[in-house]
Formats: sequence, C-alpha cells, structure tokens
Amino acid sequence: MSKEQVNQREDSIIAEVREARDVHAQKFNYDVDAIVADLIEQQERRAAEGGCKLVSFPEDDDDDDTIPFGVTGKKPDQSATESS
Repeated sequence: MSKEQVNQREDSIIAEVREARDVHAQKFNYDVDAIVADLIEQQERRAAEGGCKLVSFPEDDDDDDTIPFGVTGKKPDQSATESS
C-alpha cells in the first residue's frame, strides 16, 4: 500500500470518527457537560454489563505538576546530579 493510499485511509477513518462525534454532540445541542455526562453513563453501563474493563489510576496528590514523572525518569524533586 502506497503512502498516499495509507493517508487516504487514515483521512477516511478520521472523517468517520469526526462524523460520529458530531452526530453525538448534536444530540446534546453541543452542550459539553451533557456530552460528558452521557459518555460517562455509557462507560459505566458497558462496564456493568461486562462489555469492557475499566481501569483507574490513583489520584496524584503531588501539587507540582510542572514535570510529569517519566519524562526525565526521575521524580520532580530529584536533582539532575543525582545518580541512579
């Protein structure tokens, strides 16, 4: 498959996703709060029906969100001079 064919396929997938998103948003008159509430309700319903497994992550109680953990491999309070 050529690069152009791949790009056309990706474009058609993106267009399909955008169309689905727009149809869903229209149902709620583009009210973001209503859209999010519906998506959360759908997610919870599917999880209750066993249709998908939801995972959650522990709350981040660190107030310093300037450097995400994992970007540097060190926690934000570790200096760059410390060795592992």
